[in-house]
Amino acid sequence: MTPEETGYWSPVNRDVPLFVDDILIEDVEIVPHGTEDANFALMGRYENIMLVNGDTNYELKVQPGEVVRFFITNAANVRPFRIAFSDGAKMKLVGSDASAYERETWQDTVAIGPSERAVVEVMFPKAGIYAMQNATPESTTMLGTIIANGSPSISSYATEFETFRTHNSVVAEIDSLRPYFNRPVDKTFKLSVDMSENMSNMMQNGSHSMGGGMMMDGGMMMGRSKDNIEWEDSSSAMNAASDTSSIDWNMIDTATGKKNMDIKD
Repeated sequence: MTPEETGYWSPVNRDVPLFVDDILIEDVEIVPHGTEDANFALMGRYENIMLVNGDTNYELKVQPGEVVRFFITNAANVRPFRIAFSDGAKMKLVGSDASAYERETWQDTVAIGPSERAVVEVMFPKAGIYAMQNATPESTTMLGTIIANGSPSISSYATEFETFRTHNSVVAEIDSLRPYFNRPVDKTFKLSVDMSENMSNMMQNGSHSMGGGMMMDGGMMMGRSKDNIEWEDSSSAMNAASDTSSIDWNMIDTATGKKNMDIKD
C-alpha cells in the first residue's frame, strides 16, 4: 500500500520488495504436503532451501552510495528469519506490518516471523559486494548479494539516511492506547498438545537423547534456544513423522480449563 501522506517515508534511491521463503527439497524433489492429514504437525514445516523472491541466489545491483528501502515479507510456513547485511552496509529499521515506527533505529539484524513484514533502509556506502544473510544465533546462511559498482549515485540521500525521524501521527495513534499497556490481563491461555501413543513414545525417547529439552505443555520447548525462538527444526525426525492424525494442538483457558471451541468468552 502506498501512503497517502506526502513525505511519509524518507527519500531513497529506490524501493525494493523482498519475499523471504523456504522450500523442502529431498532427492531433487519437493517433499509433498500431506494429502489426507497435514504433515509436519508437531512444529510446522521447516524447509531446507531458502529463497529470496523465489531465487536461491538473489542478486541486486546498485550504485555506490545508494540508499535502498527494502519492504521485506516473510512468506515461509514457520521459519523466522533474522535479516542482516554484511561488509559495512548500514541498516535502519523504519516500519513494520501496520505503519512506520514511532521512532527509527539502527539495527544490525531484523527478526521477522512468518507472515510478518519489516521495512528497512540500507545504505551501501562504497563499491563492493554486500551479503544479505539469515544470521540467527545458531547459524548464518547466505540469502543473496547486493553488488555496488560503477559511478557513485548522482542523487545522494546520505544526510536523510543519517537522520532519525519521529512519526508524530504514529505517536499520537499509540498515545490513545498507552493507558492500557500496564493493565492486568483479562485472560491467560496456554498451548498444549495431545498426541498418539506412538508419537508420545517417540517424544519420550527424543527427550532422553536431548537431555530433557522437550517440554510441551505450556512451556513449548523442543530444543534449547537461548532466546526461546525455534530458529531451526530441532526435532526433525519427530516433526517429519507427525501429522494431524497423531497430533492435536489445544488452546486452554488457564482459569477454567476449557479448551478450543469450548472457550466462549
